Amino acid sequence: MSADRPAPRIAIGGFMLESNSHAPVATRVEFEANVMLADEALMADLRAAAPRSPRTLTGFVHAMNAGAPWVPVPTILAALGASGSCDQEFLDWYVAELIRRMKQAAPLDGIFLSQHGAADATGDVDPDGTIFRRVREAVGPDVPVIATLDLHANVSEEMVRRSDVLVGYRTNPHVDMWERGADCARHLRAILAGLQTHVAFRKLPLAPPSVTQGTAAGTPYADIIRFGQARVRDGVIDVSVLSGFTSGDTPKNGMSIIVTADARDKAELVAREVASFAWSQRARFVPQLITLDDATARAHTAGRDGSTPPLLFADVADNPGGGGRGNTTWILEAFQAAGVPVA
Repeated sequence: MSADRPAPRIAIGGFMLESNSHAPVATRVEFEANVMLADEALMADLRAAAPRSPRTLTGFVHAMNAGAPWVPVPTILAALGASGSCDQEFLDWYVAELIRRMKQAAPLDGIFLSQHGAADATGDVDPDGTIFRRVREAVGPDVPVIATLDLHANVSEEMVRRSDVLVGYRTNPHVDMWERGADCARHLRAILAGLQTHVAFRKLPLAPPSVTQGTAAGTPYADIIRFGQARVRDGVIDVSVLSGFTSGDTPKNGMSIIVTADARDKAELVAREVASFAWSQRARFVPQLITLDDATARAHTAGRDGSTPPLLFADVADNPGGGGRGNTTWILEAFQAAGVPVA
């Protein structure tokens, strides 16, 4: 780094929550029990052999460290898995702390946030949009704001408008978080070197059920993601297809396509192509579930015949991985009433 171009100061932090609007409220205590780190404690965690921080952050930091010198400026990270709507008082506190740290650290040359993108709160239907807006207001229009989003993000216009690059995961289960954080480091370096980004955003009136959002080969979602990735070329730097989170009861629900390019016409063209293809695949997202009566009959048959493979039954509407409590007893009650053996 030349003497007249000091190492860029990059603020890092994030807020991660996937809100099931029908589940109990996510409180500060719940965040503290999972991951809440600030300042040097956040940097110490990122240097640890087994960080508690999301792999999006570790991927970003690792990729930044592999390039020219930079100065990481830790702010605050609050991360939780699927839970209920965020307690508004805690959300307000978190946003205030994030902005306070950024203002104290000024001047900053860039911002990286590890976000989930599907949070809501007891008073705010778009906490992620609020965070991006407040960050933009704090750092001004010229500081690049880049973030990762979970594949299940419910994206709002505010989130897109207040950021420079949003990068979504491409795998479900999520095994590419590290790589997407590294992508953000690469995009940030390009912006600091002079790249001007343009973003196109499309929201589809389509909310794919969670059981249809796998990305294994041959699934509709995998085909849409592959369609989008084939267009990352010739100045198009990222295509993210966010399926959304159906249990978040907010106006921003639905599948989202975000395309970032070095020219607006390129971004708009690819966003339109990907959105059109995704819409053409909508019938493939109709879930193929079985009734409780059918499940009970299958369990009874499997229990009587030891030569059949074991079966696993789940109440998809009470999925703990989607913020449910996993405590419904309808399957147990039906199996017991039918006398299902070896269950």
